[in-house]
Amino acid sequence: MKSIIFVSFLFILTFHIQADYVSSVTPEGDIKPVMLSESQEKLLNNLKLDIKYFHERLAGLMNYVKKNKKSTIKNEMFEKRDIAYIEHDTFEGRSAYVVNGDTFISFKGDTIESVKFSLRKGGINPRYQPDIYTREIENKFHGDDVRSIQLRVYHYPLAYGETNPIEVYDVDNVGDPNERLRLVTYYKENLRKLVRELENMVEHDQTRKNLGVWKTLKEVGAH
Repeated sequence: MKSIIFVSFLFILTFHIQADYVSSVTPEGDIKPVMLSESQEKLLNNLKLDIKYFHERLAGLMNYVKKNKKSTIKNEMFEKRDIAYIEHDTFEGRSAYVVNGDTFISFKGDTIESVKFSLRKGGINPRYQPDIYTREIENKFHGDDVRSIQLRVYHYPLAYGETNPIEVYDVDNVGDPNERLRLVTYYKENLRKLVRELENMVEHDQTRKNLGVWKTLKEVGAH
């Protein structure tokens, strides 16, 4: 379910990123984003508080990982790879895709530097041209900072006339304020799910150790 939500959100976000709200362009040719309304500002502030909380939780959980599961961190990078699954195209009903979702946490010394959620979706129907794209959402690990959240889209094969497979969206360059908030919300939700998964891992480890102690004491006749 988590992976399906991941795909659906990124698909919707990618195709709604060009906003109807954009009404002006700067002299340099850049989009001039529409300012958030008062209610949107409040929502953004609440999202920042959530992100700050989950960042703090994640920092503590990664200290546990570094101490107890050292093999999961290599070259100052923690990787969590989910099991791939098959997804069928609900729009055309004729295509199937292999979907892989991965999480990367990079360190600089003892400090978390960034968190990245990546998803690769590749077509496997032999009757059609291969269709492969990757969606990555990444944020620098700085408390409640959201301006460094970035969505990157890689797509192959390229459409006719295109030369660059990468599209990059930052919070500041998304013109539509609703989509800006969706981007921040999406990062927060992935962060929340990651924290919960790591918490479940810690709980599982503790339960396993407690069971081991119970079995040992039972074997030696302790009451």
